[in-house]
Amino acid sequence: MASLGAQLHAERVSQIADQLSQLEVKLKELASKYKEQIVRDPVLRARFRQFADTLGVDLLSSSTNVFSKSLGFGDYYYDLGGRIVEICMKERQFAGALVPMSNVLIHLRKLGLQVAEADVMTALDKLTVLGAGYDVVTIRNEKYIQTVPGGVHRQDIVQILNFAKQQQESTKSLPFVTAAQVEKRFVWKPHRVKAAFEQLLRDSTVWLQSTPGQEDSFWFLSFIESPGG
Repeated sequence: MASLGAQLHAERVSQIADQLSQLEVKLKELASKYKEQIVRDPVLRARFRQFADTLGVDLLSSSTNVFSKSLGFGDYYYDLGGRIVEICMKERQFAGALVPMSNVLIHLRKLGLQVAEADVMTALDKLTVLGAGYDVVTIRNEKYIQTVPGGVHRQDIVQILNFAKQQQESTKSLPFVTAAQVEKRFVWKPHRVKAAFEQLLRDSTVWLQSTPGQEDSFWFLSFIESPGG
């Protein structure tokens, strides 16, 4: 029985391998036939990549990959990554260290590039070879590109960012908070709040406004719509 079971298992594995091989051939045919549409249409591109992922096919790997050759996906995303970096560097003067994903998409589309959020995420992932930075942070259901390495992933800072965004949304006011507000909201000791804001200042994520006789205000530039957005 054990021998029969092993034989049936081997046959089943062989059948699955044959089916996957046939699907990969079909995938290559689609890549060749619809190359222009796939590269031009972000929705079609996403669906094609999802189909490839289910087959375990890496569309973005080295030049030895037939899909990388036929579609140029590897070069496409490296080029897109370079454009994203340029946009983020320009946007930092308005947004600080966290650049809204929506602003980046607007600028890319102004350049005539038909891209979706998934394309930006893939391009940023390709840039990881350059080192830290260019991660994506989600704040109140909105995505921001982190243009500097460092403390934004610390839980304290993430909570402050979400609190500041929530304050802006609920009060319909400009995005700033004070240390006292943060201390009260999270029941933190002053030294803990101070450490978090010092990190935010080092990263250029906040701008400090000091007014004689008033408590310091920490402004979140990333939550203010830039002229380009």
